[in-house]
Amino acid sequence: MTKKMNHMEHEKSDAEASKKSADPVGANEQKTGSEPTFLDQVESALDGYLVKKAPFRIPADVADLVVKLAPYAVMVWAVVLGRGILFALSGPTWVGSFHVRRLFLGGYFTVAESLLSIILIISVLIALSAVSGLFGQTRRGWRLVFVATLVALSGGVFFSPNPLGWIFGTALFWYVSFQVRDRYRK
Repeated sequence: MTKKMNHMEHEKSDAEASKKSADPVGANEQKTGSEPTFLDQVESALDGYLVKKAPFRIPADVADLVVKLAPYAVMVWAVVLGRGILFALSGPTWVGSFHVRRLFLGGYFTVAESLLSIILIISVLIALSAVSGLFGQTRRGWRLVFVATLVALSGGVFFSPNPLGWIFGTALFWYVSFQVRDRYRK
């Protein structure tokens, strides 16, 4: 008799476990509110430093100009960076900073250069997907550019021979973009 009761309790606990596994996010439980994502937290922290605590605010007419020119700047950036990546991947080059490394490495990319190129291609694609949102001045377009810069920054910091340049360049870009963020509607 006790074996049968233990077996029934075990089946009951199995049924409860299968219900929980079928509902991994707890949709059966009452949701009180959505938790901010990691991206929301990063954006909020940067907004605090680059807008609220910033010593200088971009004038309104300059901010309007930045918002109007942003989609064109993203397209130019994508073309310039995309052409540079494709040119570098197409074979040995003797242009710019690749000259010395290619001379000593026999014309081949290092692993870091290859990974940086892949990350930058992903960043360019994300930025290009933001262009229509930037023309429409939507927050989604702004956020896609922000994500593209995060992706590019991660590649630049970890795989570039000049990570400080990536950090300072991105910080300057973020300062301007966070100053105009409120011009993009949600």
